[in-house]
Amino acid sequence: MATKAAILIDAENQTDVDLEELMELLGDRYQVEEKHAYADWRDCRLANLARTLKRHGFKMHKAPSGYRPGVLKNTADGYMARSAARICSRRRDLEAVVLVTGDAFFCGLVRNLKHQGIRVVVAAESRRASKKLLRAADEYLPLGGWVQTLRDLDDLERNNKYVTFSFATQELGLPGHKLAHLIERDYLNQGLVLRPRRGSRPEIWLNRDSEVVRRLVQAS
Repeated sequence: MATKAAILIDAENQTDVDLEELMELLGDRYQVEEKHAYADWRDCRLANLARTLKRHGFKMHKAPSGYRPGVLKNTADGYMARSAARICSRRRDLEAVVLVTGDAFFCGLVRNLKHQGIRVVVAAESRRASKKLLRAADEYLPLGGWVQTLRDLDDLERNNKYVTFSFATQELGLPGHKLAHLIERDYLNQGLVLRPRRGSRPEIWLNRDSEVVRRLVQAS
């Protein structure tokens, strides 16, 4: 049975969030009951995202940040944290909260939600994700093209006898830091593999014990 969840998006922190990618990462494990997004929507950088969020049925919460956008810091963050508490108080049936943000500001909220027995999932683009926040969460979902990258690596593995780090970057046109991040997050393994007549070779391979990897690969 799917876990009932609420999605809360810190739009000013994740300005280019791909909602299709997010929903695919959540898969059928989470039944989304509440959709909320927070920002000072006067910021012209958010115009395209705002239209997309409305089209997907998100409730848009206004968090003015002064006489012009950005003058006051963390107003949307504070509003989102307080709103999360109200939503969970009103919806006692919610079992999980998906926070689309990488801001360490939300560590306190994460701890409070977990104390209430609510599972906390953080979804964020890796370059804008606080390590402190990721450690506090129950689960981290990396945004920013990771779905296709994992599937491309799956195809590469299936069509080659072995895959090295340099071979993957060349074949897929990926920067090394992107593969390194997958290794850091345990979505990708790296180590020496003994090959007959070739000796030990440094190779990489998908961590198919990872729930995220397993789900995305099976769905492709």
